Amino acid sequence: GQPTGQPTTQPTGEPTSVPSSQPTSMPTLLTDNEQLMEEFNTDLADAAQSGSPALVSRMIDELGGAESLNDPKLNLGVTATVGAAFLGHASVVEVMLTKGEVNVNAPGVTGNTPLMWAAYAGQLEIVRMMVTKFDANPKAINEDGDTAMSLAADQGHRSVMRFLEEYS
Repeated sequence: GQPTGQPTTQPTGEPTSVPSSQPTSMPTLLTDNEQLMEEFNTDLADAAQSGSPALVSRMIDELGGAESLNDPKLNLGVTATVGAAFLGHASVVEVMLTKGEVNVNAPGVTGNTPLMWAAYAGQLEIVRMMVTKFDANPKAINEDGDTAMSLAADQGHRSVMRFLEEYS
């Protein structure tokens, strides 16, 4: 595919939006501003799904570091990690779990952990990395009673199933 994010028009030199009076280097102010957080939430998930570890790393800094990603009300870290895991972006998942300090065993809004989503999508490299390097729990059970292995099985991902069998 073609790279995305390329400009479609020439810059006019005019700013496209008025800068906020909120300094982004102070996470308490940023997280208190719901509108800004909504934009950042989308941006972080988009950045994670883009597959760019450098962009994700920069966004973690802009959000105020790992602490802001792990606010349970916002769930930014898990949401972005799940998106990257589902799409097979191993280097982004690694940035989210190391620099972002995302809890690899934390369930997202659907009750699935990042490992479950990676298994569901058949992302063997990410499943292996999460289990062996980041201690993801392959025995975790979601609200429907499924594990990473049963989700992989439902989707016919035999290589993921074979790997997870060693840990069940």
